[in-house]
Amino acid sequence: MKETPYIGFGNDQLDSAPSLGKTAKCKICGADVPIKDSLPSGLQFISHCGKSWLVGINGKSIENVKPACSGKI
Repeated sequence: MKETPYIGFGNDQLDSAPSLGKTAKCKICGADVPIKDSLPSGLQFISHCGKSWLVGINGKSIENVKPACSGKI
């Protein structure tokens, strides 16, 4: 059976995180990439160089925020 990774952040972590701009840097090439919103909204991500990355939650950057929990189920 394939495992599914997860991460979690606390409200206090997100409250103190900086707000997202309109772009985020690609982790591979460093290009500024437009941030897209999920449907339904709440998660922000970028897609570039054939990969996608979660960059924000409810408009707050998670780039330098250590998850409160993570694992695989």
